[in-house]
Amino acid sequence: MIIVSAKRKTIIAYKEVALLYKTAMKKRTRAQIAEDLLVFEAGLANNPDASQRDIIEGLGISRSTLQHWLNRKDTIDAAPEVVNFFESPVGTAYLHRLVSGLHFVFTLCNPCGIRAVCEYLELTGLDKFVASSYGSQQKVSKSMEEGACEFGKEEKQCLAEGMTPKKISAIEDETFHPETCLVAIEPVSNYILLEEYAWF
Repeated sequence: MIIVSAKRKTIIAYKEVALLYKTAMKKRTRAQIAEDLLVFEAGLANNPDASQRDIIEGLGISRSTLQHWLNRKDTIDAAPEVVNFFESPVGTAYLHRLVSGLHFVFTLCNPCGIRAVCEYLELTGLDKFVASSYGSQQKVSKSMEEGACEFGKEEKQCLAEGMTPKKISAIEDETFHPETCLVAIEPVSNYILLEEYAWF
Protein backbone atom coordinates (compact mmCIF):
# COMPACT_ATOMS: atom_id res chain seq x y z
CA MET A 1 0.00 0.00 0.00
CA ILE A 2 2.86 2.40 0.78
CA ILE A 3 4.49 1.74 -2.59
CA VAL A 4 1.21 2.31 -4.42
CA SER A 5 0.58 5.50 -2.46
CA ALA A 6 4.07 6.83 -3.19
CA LYS A 7 3.70 5.94 -6.86
CA ARG A 8 0.33 7.68 -7.00
CA LYS A 9 1.80 10.83 -5.42
CA THR A 10 4.63 10.78 -7.96
CA ILE A 11 2.16 10.54 -10.85
CA ILE A 12 0.05 13.37 -9.45
CA ALA A 13 3.14 15.54 -8.93
CA TYR A 14 4.30 14.81 -12.49
CA LYS A 15 0.89 15.78 -13.89
CA GLU A 16 0.92 19.03 -11.91
CA VAL A 17 4.39 19.92 -13.20
CA ALA A 18 3.33 19.07 -16.75
CA LEU A 19 0.23 21.25 -16.39
CA LEU A 20 2.27 24.18 -15.06
CA TYR A 21 4.76 23.76 -17.91
CA LYS A 22 1.97 23.65 -20.47
CA THR A 23 0.36 26.77 -18.98
CA ALA A 24 3.67 28.63 -19.01
CA MET A 25 4.27 27.68 -22.64
CA LYS A 26 0.84 29.00 -23.63
CA LYS A 27 1.67 32.42 -22.21
CA ARG A 28 4.82 32.79 -24.34
CA THR A 29 3.89 34.50 -27.59
CA ARG A 30 5.62 34.21 -30.95
CA ALA A 31 7.17 37.64 -30.40
CA GLN A 32 8.53 36.59 -26.99
CA ILE A 33 10.06 33.45 -28.49
CA ALA A 34 11.78 35.54 -31.17
CA GLU A 35 13.11 37.90 -28.48
CA ASP A 36 14.40 35.00 -26.37
CA LEU A 37 16.15 33.42 -29.35
CA LEU A 38 17.74 36.74 -30.23
CA VAL A 39 19.06 37.14 -26.68
CA PHE A 40 20.32 33.55 -26.68
CA GLU A 41 22.11 33.88 -30.04
CA ALA A 42 23.67 37.19 -28.99
CA GLY A 43 24.82 35.66 -25.70
CA LEU A 44 26.31 32.67 -27.51
CA ALA A 45 28.17 34.94 -29.94
CA ASN A 46 29.58 37.09 -27.12
CA ASN A 47 30.45 34.09 -24.92
CA PRO A 48 31.50 31.21 -27.19
CA ASP A 49 32.82 29.20 -24.24
CA ALA A 50 29.55 29.40 -22.31
CA SER A 51 27.09 26.50 -22.35
CA GLN A 52 23.51 26.78 -23.57
CA ARG A 53 22.28 26.16 -20.03
CA ASP A 54 24.31 29.11 -18.70
CA ILE A 55 22.91 31.50 -21.29
CA ILE A 56 19.24 30.52 -20.96
CA GLU A 57 19.30 30.50 -17.17
CA GLY A 58 18.08 34.09 -17.00
CA LEU A 59 15.45 33.61 -19.73
CA GLY A 60 13.27 31.27 -17.70
CA ILE A 61 13.18 28.53 -20.34
CA SER A 62 14.38 24.94 -20.25
CA ARG A 63 17.09 23.54 -22.49
CA SER A 64 14.59 21.16 -24.10
CA THR A 65 12.38 24.11 -25.01
CA LEU A 66 15.36 25.93 -26.48
CA GLN A 67 16.32 22.86 -28.50
CA HIS A 68 12.77 22.64 -29.85
CA TRP A 69 12.86 26.28 -30.98
CA LEU A 70 16.28 25.90 -32.60
CA ASN A 71 15.32 22.65 -34.36
CA ARG A 72 12.13 24.20 -35.71
CA LYS A 73 14.09 27.19 -37.03
CA ASP A 74 16.74 24.94 -38.64
CA THR A 75 14.14 22.81 -40.43
CA ILE A 76 12.29 25.71 -42.12
CA ASP A 77 12.56 25.18 -45.87
CA ALA A 78 13.61 28.67 -46.95
CA ALA A 79 16.75 30.70 -47.60
CA PRO A 80 18.74 31.37 -44.39
CA GLU A 81 18.40 35.13 -44.87
CA VAL A 82 14.62 34.82 -45.11
CA VAL A 83 14.47 32.54 -42.06
CA ASN A 84 16.66 34.85 -40.00
CA PHE A 85 14.44 37.82 -40.86
CA PHE A 86 11.03 36.24 -40.23
CA GLU A 87 12.23 34.51 -37.07
CA SER A 88 13.57 37.78 -35.65
CA PRO A 89 11.46 40.15 -33.49
CA VAL A 90 11.25 42.64 -36.37
CA GLY A 91 10.25 39.90 -38.84
CA THR A 92 7.65 38.51 -36.46
CA ALA A 93 6.08 41.95 -36.03
CA TYR A 94 6.10 42.40 -39.82
CA LEU A 95 4.36 39.02 -40.30
CA HIS A 96 1.69 39.98 -37.79
CA ARG A 97 1.09 43.26 -39.59
CA LEU A 98 1.05 41.53 -42.99
CA VAL A 99 -1.49 38.90 -41.96
CA SER A 100 -3.67 41.57 -40.34
CA GLY A 101 -3.54 43.58 -43.57
CA LEU A 102 -4.45 40.52 -45.62
CA HIS A 103 -7.53 39.84 -43.54
CA PHE A 104 -8.57 43.49 -43.56
CA VAL A 105 -8.33 43.80 -47.37
CA PHE A 106 -9.41 40.27 -48.33
CA THR A 107 -12.17 39.43 -45.87
CA LEU A 108 -13.46 42.80 -44.64
CA CYS A 109 -13.10 45.17 -47.58
CA ASN A 110 -13.58 42.59 -50.34
CA PRO A 111 -15.59 39.35 -50.66
CA CYS A 112 -12.56 37.07 -50.96
CA GLY A 113 -13.02 34.91 -47.89
CA ILE A 114 -10.62 33.11 -45.57
CA ARG A 115 -9.60 30.46 -48.12
CA ALA A 116 -8.12 33.17 -50.33
CA VAL A 117 -5.92 34.26 -47.42
CA CYS A 118 -4.79 30.65 -46.88
CA GLU A 119 -3.98 30.27 -50.57
CA TYR A 120 -2.04 33.54 -50.61
CA LEU A 121 0.10 32.40 -47.68
CA GLU A 122 0.82 29.09 -49.40
CA LEU A 123 1.66 30.58 -52.82
CA THR A 124 4.03 33.17 -51.33
CA GLY A 125 5.78 30.63 -49.10
CA LEU A 126 4.73 32.48 -45.97
CA ASP A 127 3.00 29.31 -44.77
CA LYS A 128 6.45 28.21 -43.59
CA PHE A 129 6.29 30.98 -40.98
CA VAL A 130 2.53 31.44 -40.44
CA ALA A 131 -0.10 28.75 -39.92
CA SER A 132 -2.08 28.71 -43.18
CA SER A 133 -4.82 26.25 -42.24
CA TYR A 134 -8.43 27.41 -42.48
CA GLY A 135 -8.97 26.96 -38.74
CA SER A 136 -5.96 29.08 -37.81
CA GLN A 137 -6.87 31.91 -40.15
CA GLN A 138 -10.53 31.72 -39.14
CA LYS A 139 -9.51 32.68 -35.61
CA VAL A 140 -7.63 35.71 -36.97
CA SER A 141 -10.57 36.69 -39.16
CA LYS A 142 -13.05 36.36 -36.30
CA SER A 143 -10.87 38.47 -34.01
CA MET A 144 -10.54 41.20 -36.67
CA GLU A 145 -14.28 41.17 -37.41
CA GLU A 146 -15.11 41.54 -33.72
CA GLY A 147 -12.58 44.37 -33.42
CA ALA A 148 -14.04 46.15 -36.46
CA CYS A 149 -17.58 45.85 -35.06
CA GLU A 150 -16.47 47.22 -31.70
CA PHE A 151 -14.64 50.10 -33.39
CA GLY A 152 -17.76 50.82 -35.47
CA LYS A 153 -19.94 51.06 -32.36
CA GLU A 154 -17.49 53.43 -30.67
CA GLU A 155 -17.13 55.62 -33.76
CA LYS A 156 -20.89 55.76 -34.38
CA GLN A 157 -21.52 56.93 -30.84
CA CYS A 158 -18.69 59.47 -31.01
CA LEU A 159 -19.71 60.92 -34.39
CA ALA A 160 -23.43 60.96 -33.56
CA GLU A 161 -22.86 63.45 -30.72
CA GLY A 162 -21.74 66.17 -33.14
CA MET A 163 -24.39 65.61 -35.82
CA THR A 164 -27.59 67.59 -36.18
CA PRO A 165 -30.83 65.68 -36.89
CA LYS A 166 -31.83 65.56 -40.57
CA LYS A 167 -34.28 63.79 -42.81
CA ILE A 168 -33.02 60.77 -44.74
CA SER A 169 -34.44 58.44 -47.35
CA ALA A 170 -34.63 54.69 -46.92
CA ILE A 171 -34.53 52.30 -49.86
CA GLU A 172 -36.29 49.06 -49.15
CA ASP A 173 -35.27 45.73 -50.59
CA GLU A 174 -35.24 42.05 -49.81
CA THR A 175 -32.62 39.30 -49.94
CA PHE A 176 -32.74 35.54 -49.54
CA HIS A 177 -30.10 33.89 -47.30
CA PRO A 178 -31.60 31.40 -46.69
CA GLU A 179 -34.97 32.93 -45.72
CA THR A 180 -36.52 36.16 -46.97
CA CYS A 181 -34.76 39.08 -45.27
CA LEU A 182 -36.16 42.61 -45.44
CA VAL A 183 -33.55 45.39 -45.61
CA ALA A 184 -33.60 49.18 -45.67
CA ILE A 185 -30.55 51.21 -46.82
CA GLU A 186 -29.73 54.91 -46.67
CA PRO A 187 -28.66 55.60 -50.30
CA VAL A 188 -26.04 58.34 -49.71
CA SER A 189 -23.90 56.47 -47.20
CA ASN A 190 -25.06 52.99 -48.23
CA TYR A 191 -25.62 52.36 -44.52
CA ILE A 192 -27.90 49.43 -43.67
CA LEU A 193 -30.65 50.73 -41.41
CA LEU A 194 -32.65 47.54 -41.07
CA GLU A 195 -32.19 43.81 -41.48
CA GLU A 196 -35.09 41.68 -40.42
CA TYR A 197 -36.22 38.20 -41.45
CA ALA A 198 -39.82 38.07 -42.66
CA TRP A 199 -41.85 35.35 -41.01
CA PHE A 200 -44.85 34.50 -43.14
